[in-house]
Amino acid sequence: MFIKVTPTYNFKKIVLSASPLHRVLRVLQITLLASLIGCEPAPPCPSGTELEGELPPTEEEALDKSKHKSFEASCVIPGASGTLRHGFYKQWYRGGRVLKSQYTYEGGAKHGEYRLYFADGTIRESGKYRFGIQHGRYQSFHRNGQVHIEGEHQDGKKSGDFVITSSNGTHVQKGPYFLGMKHGKWTSEYMSLNGRKISFLSIYHYGQKNLNN
Repeated sequence: MFIKVTPTYNFKKIVLSASPLHRVLRVLQITLLASLIGCEPAPPCPSGTELEGELPPTEEEALDKSKHKSFEASCVIPGASGTLRHGFYKQWYRGGRVLKSQYTYEGGAKHGEYRLYFADGTIRESGKYRFGIQHGRYQSFHRNGQVHIEGEHQDGKKSGDFVITSSNGTHVQKGPYFLGMKHGKWTSEYMSLNGRKISFLSIYHYGQKNLNN
């Protein structure tokens, strides 16, 4: 049995048709074919949803012709009053060669891990959502790959210990957040030109810096 895969990955036609067993077999075939031509297909849409938007083409010649085109695709639940995102969502930089962002939706709300990327394909930010609200471990990155900010969100607000590092690693700030505000002892460490480490201590109270410490 052979499934013809078009360059635009018509998942709505290929994946959502036929019986559940056939869908599984077809997804496996698509994944195998995609690996042979050096591309990575988006995950199949959940049952009861359909693909909305357009995925980038998989062939080099088609990509060259699409260098000025933007691509965006997601799984949606169709309805009389519009569609509701449910499943993967991906957006690419113009031309479709580099992924810009990827999220997972559940019932119209962001839910689960997400990632954002720079135009060169390196990661810019990663974290988690819980039913539309940022919740869980969070990281952002400089363009050189150095971790910029590392911490955690609780119900949409920064919470607990955070570390903020400069792109060259010579300046590091550490301290706690509470309800999205700096609260408590924060240290700033600098590396001087002669290699000496210089440290400063600041005290914050619900986002306000104590100028008397």
